[in-house]
Amino acid sequence: MPRKTTFTDNQYQGHKLTEKNLTFNKNAMKKILEMTNSMIARHSKVLQIRFDLRYPQDHIPPQSTSPGRKRSDFSRAMQAVTQELNRKHLDVQYIGKEERENSIHPHAHFGLQINGNKKQYRNSILPIVEKHWGHTLNIPAEEVHRKQLVFPCNKDGEGNPRANGYRIDRNDILHFQEQKTAAIRQLSYLAKEREGDTLPKGTRRYYFSQYQKDYDKDMERRRRRARKKSPFHDEAEGAD
Repeated sequence: MPRKTTFTDNQYQGHKLTEKNLTFNKNAMKKILEMTNSMIARHSKVLQIRFDLRYPQDHIPPQSTSPGRKRSDFSRAMQAVTQELNRKHLDVQYIGKEERENSIHPHAHFGLQINGNKKQYRNSILPIVEKHWGHTLNIPAEEVHRKQLVFPCNKDGEGNPRANGYRIDRNDILHFQEQKTAAIRQLSYLAKEREGDTLPKGTRRYYFSQYQKDYDKDMERRRRRARKKSPFHDEAEGAD
């Protein structure tokens, strides 16, 4: 019997998910939780930001309309965003979900997490995303901002204000679990499976940054620093 890849329960490992009566991708939820746990293990504070990447309505798709070409726009933009933020030592990780409905253009939902000890506010992150999305589409960042092509996800479907991100502080004993659950609940929207999705068959729908690889590298750096601080370090270095 083939393994089931989706579920409909609005709870996942003790965390409440975004809405009832939705179908969720099991692997995506697993990776959302793994990424969040990885970031919390590395940083006592984690800052999360939600946004969507959209195409302009008048954007002309390339003539060679292969799924990979459209996908590469989102990939190239997020690679540039990640490189710039990592130069600021923000340790960027993200998950993305590409979808298409009633349009020639896809759109993508993203949830991005960074080192909350280095950056306390989300407002300065979105202009960086706008810059790189504009560069990818070869249009000015001002146009990206004006047309909300990087949509900040700060309103619900009825136009009511809502948070477009969360801060998780593992040292906040009273609120840590609440903060983590809220962050995972927000990201669970990216794990939903939508029946009306019209992306071509075989198109990659999910984007995951290399959180496990970066976690392993960080843990190895910590072990090396600990060994150097050890009073037995010099002796150990000389041992055969």
